[in-house]
Amino acid sequence: MRKFHNERGFTLIEMLLVLTIFSVITSAVLHFSFDQIQRQTYKKTTNQIELAIRMAQMMAREGQHVIYCEVFNETRFIIRRTPFDEPYYTQDLPEGMKMSITTERGRLQFQPSGNVTQMGKIYFFLNDERLFYTINLGKGRFLLYE
Repeated sequence: MRKFHNERGFTLIEMLLVLTIFSVITSAVLHFSFDQIQRQTYKKTTNQIELAIRMAQMMAREGQHVIYCEVFNETRFIIRRTPFDEPYYTQDLPEGMKMSITTERGRLQFQPSGNVTQMGKIYFFLNDERLFYTINLGKGRFLLYE
């Protein structure tokens, strides 16, 4: 059996130090990438809901009937023909995101002309920030404030 006297390798302390540095860098990268992915998900959701509201306005004009947009439990957006009908469109909000509609009746109502009957705001509450759209009477125009 041969013995090597000039064997060189890493000690246990050196390997633990490298492993610790690697795990700290990996956890920092994962934390920042998760935040970025979450922000993109929130932005995509607000854009989808804005498009759904415009779709509801178009449905009211084309079908010549009233369309309601409402929020259930601050986590589900719903579009219906009447407050008691089956929904045309439903979207669940991602975890950590809440939504509310502040009008007189707590929902948007598009008339057959496509006009909104109540002025108010649509709030999106994210983990550390708040976005809101203002709802103008008449043509149902929306302005986003960040």
